[in-house]
Amino acid sequence: EEIGESDPEARYNLGIAYKEMGLLDEAAEEFRLSRSNPALFLGASCLLAETFAAKGDLAPALVTLDEVLATESISPDEARDVRYQKALLLTQNGKEEEGREIFLSLYESSPDYRDLRDRVQKFQE
Repeated sequence: EEIGESDPEARYNLGIAYKEMGLLDEAAEEFRLSRSNPALFLGASCLLAETFAAKGDLAPALVTLDEVLATESISPDEARDVRYQKALLLTQNGKEEEGREIFLSLYESSPDYRDLRDRVQKFQE
C-alpha cells in the first residue's frame, strides 16, 4: 500500500527503516517529505542531514542543518544540538577549522555538553 504525502509520520518511520537498511536515497526522500510536519521537522531534518552525509553529500547536509537553525521555532537546546551535529559533520569531512569554531562557540555557553570539554582540551594540545 502506498503512503500518501498526507502521512508524514509514516514517511518518517519509513525513512528510518530505509536508512537502517542502507537505502540512503530512499531514506533521504522520506525524510524530505516528512519535514512538512512541524512536529517532525527537527528530527527529520537531522536524519536527512545524516543521510546526506552518509552518501558523501556534505553540502546538502549542511544546508539542511542551516535551514533548521534559521527557523524561529527552534529552542536554544535544539539549536545547540543542531550546531553540534553540524560541527561533527564539518570535522568528519575535512573542514576541521570550521567545525572547531562551532565546538569552541558551543563550549563557551555549554562546557559540559556531550564531549565538548574533551574536544576543546584536544584543540589546546
